[in-house]
Amino acid sequence: RATNLQIAAERLNAELAQAGAPERVKVDTDFWTGQAQQYGQRVLLAFQSGDIPDIVLNGHEFIGRYATAGSIRPLDDLLAAHQTALADVYPVLWQAVRFNGQIWALPQDTEARMMYVRTDHLHKLGWSAEAIAGLPQRVEQGDFTLFDLVELAQQVKEAGIAPWGLYHHPTGAVDVFQIYLAFGGHLTDETGAQLVLNTAVLKELLQYHHDLVYRWKITPATMANIPWGTILKSFVDGVMTFWQGGTWHRAEWRSNYGLSDDAWTSNMSFFPIPPAQRGGRPNGISHPMVYMISSRSKHPQLAFPLLVHASAADLNAQHALHSGHLAIRADEAALPSYSADPFLRQATGLLRYA
Repeated sequence: RATNLQIAAERLNAELAQAGAPERVKVDTDFWTGQAQQYGQRVLLAFQSGDIPDIVLNGHEFIGRYATAGSIRPLDDLLAAHQTALADVYPVLWQAVRFNGQIWALPQDTEARMMYVRTDHLHKLGWSAEAIAGLPQRVEQGDFTLFDLVELAQQVKEAGIAPWGLYHHPTGAVDVFQIYLAFGGHLTDETGAQLVLNTAVLKELLQYHHDLVYRWKITPATMANIPWGTILKSFVDGVMTFWQGGTWHRAEWRSNYGLSDDAWTSNMSFFPIPPAQRGGRPNGISHPMVYMISSRSKHPQLAFPLLVHASAADLNAQHALHSGHLAIRADEAALPSYSADPFLRQATGLLRYA
């Protein structure tokens, strides 16, 4: 992300020079490698003290609180002058940065979350290559439910193919919402302004997670205490058949745990989170990271075109390719190696369920 901003500054300065404009842009980035919660607290304190940079990156879910507090400025006026340059940004991402009828941020990247499956386990169980290849389509058609997944995971475990059937995130995070949605829950009312918690669905969600451990015995009781590194390595090692994860995990498997492209193609696949009821619609969530401009910025007319350049299709695709995220725009010609990656192409299709 930081490198893209620096390259964007070079491109913007060349553009300003060609236009005869006197301004030049120098980017000073501060790259945070700590926990997201600590980063969020750091940004909040900066907003409160007034010592905030022109541009802030954070998850799209922060837009509402920052906008309500007057910490960031709406971008509709600046966006109007750059509509053509951003025309192929996926529409769902503009929805993610809209609040109270205005656009408050520019998408930086996004991702999809899904259910990974060890296809080699299904093959050992006796599934044909055709049946394995058709599993994602069955999920999308509502013909393979969350409980079908549970039953299949039990079969794999009982056959001695893998010691566990399903791992999920060990931490409290938004991924649990996917199971809430799978059981028919809704996050907001029809206006989108009021959060909704369906307690009957919540009970089903809690029962499901209880039963994973104590009834179906496909998830370890120590799930919440297993380190992230152990979990990710466990999927590469075939310890469990299903992993409820995200697109970036494949990048981590490749860079940190020795997963080869051949091993991925031969042994693994993915699909959206299945519905709990047959005939239901699968779901997924996405977590776009977004650029926001401080309401205290003295140079928003330079900060915004800098972000437009940072979001250029080639830079954005390069970031997505190496980080395991998804590009924000549909320009497949920008980086041939991105559009040639079957995983990224297929994972981008999951955004329609987000």
